[in-house]
Amino acid sequence: MSVQMWLILSVVLLFVEILTVGLTTIWFGIGACFAALASYLGADIIWQWVIFIVVSVFCLFLVRPIFKRLWARREKTRTNVDSVPGKTGVVKEKIRKHHPGRVSVNGIDWLAKSVEDEEIKEGTEVVIEKVEGATLLVSKRQ
Repeated sequence: MSVQMWLILSVVLLFVEILTVGLTTIWFGIGACFAALASYLGADIIWQWVIFIVVSVFCLFLVRPIFKRLWARREKTRTNVDSVPGKTGVVKEKIRKHHPGRVSVNGIDWLAKSVEDEEIKEGTEVVIEKVEGATLLVSKRQ
């Protein structure tokens, strides 16, 4: 195969990786780059395919797990509903036993229940323990 064909294959595989973000096809794109280099240096078509397969498989099974671990370790920015637990809110509508009330968190009103199934009066500061659907589970702030 010609250098251009390997480079086109590499670009296509890298584009597929951008669309899927699965850290799979990128390694075959890298293998195609190495095969393009081998083609440029005059390697036979068989050696080009051997280099493509060896580099791709090496990257897929040895480099990919390292990247996945590094990706998992980085701190993720919590957004929307994921960012609410741990925050403080103010009760706007009394929370009764077995009956939800309303809590304001960052200027947004939420339906809220007490974690301890206790009554919490209006104006009380609460801590959001978790979110179930569109309802906050809260406890009185210590």
